[in-house]
Amino acid sequence: MSPHRPTVRVFPAPSGLTSPRWPRAGAEDGVALQWTSTLSVGDEAIDAQHRELFVRVDRLHDAMLRRERAEALRLLAFLRDYAVDHFEAEERLMAETGYPEAAHHAREHEAFRAALRGLQDHFEERGLTAALVLDLERRVVGWLREHVYHSDVALGRWTRRERAPAPAGPG
Repeated sequence: MSPHRPTVRVFPAPSGLTSPRWPRAGAEDGVALQWTSTLSVGDEAIDAQHRELFVRVDRLHDAMLRRERAEALRLLAFLRDYAVDHFEAEERLMAETGYPEAAHHAREHEAFRAALRGLQDHFEERGLTAALVLDLERRVVGWLREHVYHSDVALGRWTRRERAPAPAGPG
Protein backbone atom coordinates (compact mmCIF):
# COMPACT_ATOMS: atom_id res chain seq x y z
CA MET A 1 0.00 0.00 0.00
CA SER A 2 1.50 3.34 -0.98
CA PRO A 3 1.55 6.21 1.51
CA HIS A 4 -1.03 8.95 0.98
CA ARG A 5 0.47 12.04 -0.63
CA PRO A 6 -1.48 15.25 -0.19
CA THR A 7 -2.54 17.10 -3.29
CA VAL A 8 -0.68 20.37 -3.63
CA ARG A 9 -2.52 23.10 -5.48
CA VAL A 10 -0.58 25.66 -7.43
CA PHE A 11 -2.36 28.98 -7.58
CA PRO A 12 -1.48 31.29 -10.45
CA ALA A 13 -0.37 34.79 -9.61
CA PRO A 14 -2.61 37.64 -10.69
CA SER A 15 -2.11 38.49 -14.34
CA GLY A 16 1.02 40.47 -15.02
CA LEU A 17 2.76 39.35 -11.84
CA THR A 18 5.54 36.83 -11.48
CA SER A 19 4.22 33.66 -9.90
CA PRO A 20 5.70 32.77 -6.51
CA ARG A 21 7.07 29.28 -5.93
CA TRP A 22 4.49 27.22 -4.05
CA PRO A 23 4.85 24.02 -2.04
CA ARG A 24 5.85 20.97 -4.01
CA ALA A 25 5.63 17.52 -2.47
CA GLY A 26 8.93 16.91 -0.75
CA ALA A 27 10.36 20.35 -1.50
CA GLU A 28 12.03 22.15 1.35
CA ASP A 29 12.27 25.47 -0.42
CA GLY A 30 8.80 25.58 -1.93
CA VAL A 31 7.09 28.44 -0.13
CA ALA A 32 9.13 31.42 -1.19
CA LEU A 33 7.26 34.48 -2.26
CA GLN A 34 9.07 36.22 -5.03
CA TRP A 35 9.40 39.98 -5.00
CA THR A 36 9.07 41.85 -8.28
CA SER A 37 8.86 45.56 -8.96
CA THR A 38 5.19 45.14 -9.90
CA LEU A 39 4.53 44.66 -6.16
CA SER A 40 5.90 48.10 -5.32
CA VAL A 41 3.67 50.45 -3.36
CA GLY A 42 5.78 53.43 -4.38
CA ASP A 43 7.34 53.88 -0.94
CA GLU A 44 10.89 52.53 -0.73
CA ALA A 45 10.74 51.81 3.02
CA ILE A 46 7.54 49.77 2.70
CA ASP A 47 8.83 47.98 -0.38
CA ALA A 48 12.00 47.05 1.52
CA GLN A 49 9.85 45.78 4.40
CA HIS A 50 7.85 43.60 2.01
CA ARG A 51 11.04 42.10 0.61
CA GLU A 52 12.23 41.40 4.16
CA LEU A 53 8.91 39.81 5.13
CA PHE A 54 9.11 37.49 2.12
CA VAL A 55 12.65 36.42 3.05
CA ARG A 56 11.86 35.87 6.73
CA VAL A 57 8.68 33.87 6.10
CA ASP A 58 10.65 31.66 3.71
CA ARG A 59 13.37 31.16 6.34
CA LEU A 60 10.74 30.33 8.96
CA HIS A 61 9.25 27.70 6.67
CA ASP A 62 12.69 26.18 6.05
CA ALA A 63 13.51 26.18 9.78
CA MET A 64 10.25 24.40 10.53
CA LEU A 65 10.88 21.77 7.87
CA ARG A 66 14.40 21.18 9.27
CA ARG A 67 12.88 21.02 12.78
CA GLU A 68 15.15 23.80 14.02
CA ARG A 69 13.08 24.81 17.01
CA ALA A 70 15.26 27.68 18.25
CA GLU A 71 15.56 29.25 14.80
CA ALA A 72 11.82 28.87 14.14
CA LEU A 73 10.99 30.53 17.48
CA ARG A 74 13.42 33.37 16.76
CA LEU A 75 11.95 33.96 13.30
CA LEU A 76 8.37 33.78 14.53
CA ALA A 77 9.12 36.37 17.22
CA PHE A 78 10.85 38.54 14.62
CA LEU A 79 7.84 38.34 12.28
CA ARG A 80 5.39 39.28 15.03
CA ASP A 81 7.42 42.39 15.93
CA TYR A 82 8.25 43.27 12.34
CA ALA A 83 4.61 43.00 11.25
CA VAL A 84 3.62 45.56 13.88
CA ASP A 85 6.20 48.07 12.61
CA HIS A 86 5.42 47.35 8.97
CA PHE A 87 1.67 47.68 9.39
CA GLU A 88 2.10 50.96 11.27
CA ALA A 89 4.17 52.28 8.35
CA GLU A 90 1.54 51.21 5.83
CA GLU A 91 -1.26 52.68 7.91
CA ARG A 92 0.62 56.00 8.18
CA LEU A 93 1.00 56.01 4.38
CA MET A 94 -2.73 55.37 4.00
CA ALA A 95 -3.55 58.24 6.37
CA GLU A 96 -1.11 60.60 4.61
CA THR A 97 -2.62 59.90 1.20
CA GLY A 98 -6.27 59.65 2.27
CA TYR A 99 -6.54 56.05 1.07
CA PRO A 100 -10.28 55.25 0.83
CA GLU A 101 -9.82 51.54 1.66
CA ALA A 102 -7.74 52.22 4.80
CA ALA A 103 -10.22 50.69 7.30
CA HIS A 104 -10.54 47.46 5.30
CA HIS A 105 -6.78 47.31 4.80
CA ALA A 106 -6.18 47.73 8.55
CA ARG A 107 -8.61 44.86 9.27
CA GLU A 108 -6.54 42.68 6.94
CA HIS A 109 -3.47 43.60 8.98
CA GLU A 110 -5.21 42.49 12.16
CA ALA A 111 -6.04 39.16 10.52
CA PHE A 112 -2.34 38.61 9.83
CA ARG A 113 -1.38 39.46 13.40
CA ALA A 114 -4.00 36.96 14.56
CA ALA A 115 -2.56 34.30 12.23
CA LEU A 116 0.90 34.87 13.67
CA ARG A 117 -0.47 34.66 17.22
CA GLY A 118 -2.17 31.40 16.26
CA LEU A 119 1.10 29.98 14.94
CA GLN A 120 2.90 31.03 18.10
CA ASP A 121 0.22 29.42 20.30
CA HIS A 122 0.28 26.20 18.28
CA PHE A 123 4.07 26.10 18.43
CA GLU A 124 4.16 26.62 22.19
CA GLU A 125 1.43 24.03 22.84
CA ARG A 126 2.40 21.28 20.38
CA GLY A 127 5.85 22.09 19.03
CA LEU A 128 6.96 21.79 15.41
CA THR A 129 4.30 19.65 13.80
CA ALA A 130 3.23 19.00 10.23
CA ALA A 131 0.01 20.83 11.06
CA LEU A 132 2.04 23.89 12.07
CA VAL A 133 3.89 23.88 8.75
CA LEU A 134 0.59 23.59 6.88
CA ASP A 135 -0.81 26.43 8.99
CA LEU A 136 2.19 28.57 8.04
CA GLU A 137 1.69 27.78 4.37
CA ARG A 138 -2.06 28.40 4.37
CA ARG A 139 -2.57 31.19 6.86
CA VAL A 140 0.66 33.18 6.71
CA VAL A 141 2.08 32.59 3.24
CA GLY A 142 -1.38 32.57 1.70
CA TRP A 143 -2.39 35.74 3.51
CA LEU A 144 0.86 37.53 2.69
CA ARG A 145 0.61 36.57 -0.95
CA GLU A 146 -2.99 37.71 -1.31
CA HIS A 147 -2.52 40.87 0.73
CA VAL A 148 0.63 42.11 -1.01
CA TYR A 149 -0.40 41.01 -4.50
CA HIS A 150 -3.84 42.58 -4.24
CA SER A 151 -4.37 45.00 -1.35
CA ASP A 152 -0.88 46.47 -1.26
CA VAL A 153 -0.64 46.69 -5.05
CA ALA A 154 -3.93 48.65 -4.97
CA LEU A 155 -2.47 50.89 -2.25
CA GLY A 156 0.57 51.40 -4.47
CA ARG A 157 -1.57 52.51 -7.40
CA TRP A 158 -3.40 54.96 -5.11
CA THR A 159 -0.16 56.26 -3.59
CA ARG A 160 1.48 56.88 -6.96
CA ARG A 161 -1.63 58.70 -8.20
CA GLU A 162 -1.85 60.85 -5.06
CA ARG A 163 1.85 61.69 -5.04
CA ALA A 164 2.06 62.42 -8.76
CA PRO A 165 2.75 66.06 -9.54
CA ALA A 166 -0.32 67.98 -10.64
CA PRO A 167 -0.39 68.70 -14.35
CA ALA A 168 0.74 72.20 -15.23
CA GLY A 169 -2.11 74.57 -15.91
CA PRO A 170 -2.46 76.71 -19.00
CA GLY A 171 -0.20 79.57 -19.16
